[in-house]
Amino acid sequence: MKIKTSKLQEPNKINIFASAKKQMMIISKTLSILTAFFLFLILPVKAQEARASANERVDYFSTYATLISKQNTSLVFVTDERDTLTLSLLSRQQANMYRIGDLRLNDRFAIIMHPIDYPSSLFSYVNLTQLLGRWISTANGKTLYFSPDRKLTGHSSVVLESYRVDPYWGYVLVKFSYFYPVENGTFGRGDGEVVLDVKELTDTKLDVVLQLSKLAYVKKKDWHMKFRRETRAEHQTFMLKQYGIKLN
Repeated sequence: MKIKTSKLQEPNKINIFASAKKQMMIISKTLSILTAFFLFLILPVKAQEARASANERVDYFSTYATLISKQNTSLVFVTDERDTLTLSLLSRQQANMYRIGDLRLNDRFAIIMHPIDYPSSLFSYVNLTQLLGRWISTANGKTLYFSPDRKLTGHSSVVLESYRVDPYWGYVLVKFSYFYPVENGTFGRGDGEVVLDVKELTDTKLDVVLQLSKLAYVKKKDWHMKFRRETRAEHQTFMLKQYGIKLN
């Protein structure tokens, strides 16, 4: 008996390609929807971050500058980057503004501006020319030395190490270290940073309060001290003794 056989039918290539093409279109459409949904979620966040970044950039500006012109309340500074800034001095000083030292021509300052709240105005300043140098206590003869590299040499109930000007408000901050008792009669060492409230700064006088009582981790009282500027003769003696440099 002869059995009739038949060939398996070859796949229809046209149908296979059409099916693959259809699947690719579906996948592509799905990816497009997912991408759009992702952008819908992420773009508002990015826009918010950009706005926050923009606000942060213009909220305040601080720099070092030399005062080259002063006419009534109009001040002209040249920054260390050689930019020229013309600023006005507010006639009424706010409670959170710091004006430390004299506004004297050719002196170098740390200056702070708040362009949003006080456009084109000088918010706070510290006269670094007047602050730098060695100061001698009027009470006990101890010295306080503000160096140009921001090191601070001096002792109170803590060891003073360095200083800086707060870039937002303009007050002076001091970094310090201190010792505290631990077990077996030994001592541990800690450090911190605190405001040095400058009550008065002139060419010859410095009145400061180290506000230690406001720190929770240091149980110490505020340190209040008045200083006088070292004389020319005292400075010459110090330079010769400390560095072997003879000044004219």
